[in-house]
Amino acid sequence: NGEGVIGTYEVTVHVWNFALPVNKTLQTAVGLGRWRIESLHGYCDEELYKKYYDMLLDHGISAYVLPYDILDPRADAYMSDPRVTAFSMFWEADDEKLLEYYNKVTSNPEWTKKAFFYPLDEPDDIEKLEELKKRCERLKALCPKIGRTSPYYTDIQTGENSDQVDHMSEYINLHCPKLALYDDKMSYGEYLKYTPEKTFWQRMDDLIARGDRMWTYICNAPIKPYGALFADYPGTWQRPIFWQTYERSATGFLYWSCNAWDYHGHKIDPWEDLWNSCKGLNPGEEPVPVYAEGILCYPGMKVGIDGPVSSIRLKIFRDGIE
Repeated sequence: NGEGVIGTYEVTVHVWNFALPVNKTLQTAVGLGRWRIESLHGYCDEELYKKYYDMLLDHGISAYVLPYDILDPRADAYMSDPRVTAFSMFWEADDEKLLEYYNKVTSNPEWTKKAFFYPLDEPDDIEKLEELKKRCERLKALCPKIGRTSPYYTDIQTGENSDQVDHMSEYINLHCPKLALYDDKMSYGEYLKYTPEKTFWQRMDDLIARGDRMWTYICNAPIKPYGALFADYPGTWQRPIFWQTYERSATGFLYWSCNAWDYHGHKIDPWEDLWNSCKGLNPGEEPVPVYAEGILCYPGMKVGIDGPVSSIRLKIFRDGIE
């Protein structure tokens, strides 16, 4: 300010002797919709999708789908990248193509651990469970070494003294219950007419003990006091999600989308409107709005970037993983 030295201060800094490892202890699988990128950018070629994928990867987060087809030699570097912790395989391929994918992926033990099938999302009735079982039995027969997952938010009754957990345990080996289901009021209390001998949490521990893997996920409801990645929730309601994941011995975390810039097929501009796919969540006399469900990044055109712009919540996601 032109008046010379105002004060002199001594600053002491203690630097802890550690570095965050490149290898992550938590697998991640996050949806990244090509059609959603195209809806706002006006196109989504290989290079633009790669920009979004790489931005997530820079945050330690793996999108479901690799930038290149698994059989493409360029996919090898991604599958071998220690930052890539999970990638999905195209379960709808015919048997011949599926075996091509399988033979390539299982030629490398590290690739095998990262690969997974996602044949059906959130089965919430008997018909869906039976369809899931049929798909999983095919995948188990053709590709037995690859994890089979199906995230679920219900625990419907499937017999007089049996439930969805019993049903899915027959053919799923990569379990992914919603985080809130570990609260028996949200699982047994909502759906069952009988009380299982063990808590939901204990039964998940039993599945881990038999050699299965455990992931978890969040999506939409329930609202507070349960954690979520909504834009109007403080970070203190978001960061603990990953401590809870660790507490439940889950080794993976799945999130359905990072770029849900749409509402029932109608595109929205997330720079202007974050009330997207969840209009009508928990409907009642006063529906509870939630903001930015499934939106962890923004299209960069408005700020002169032909690619993604990250959000604060994406940083919290990264910090939670670390």
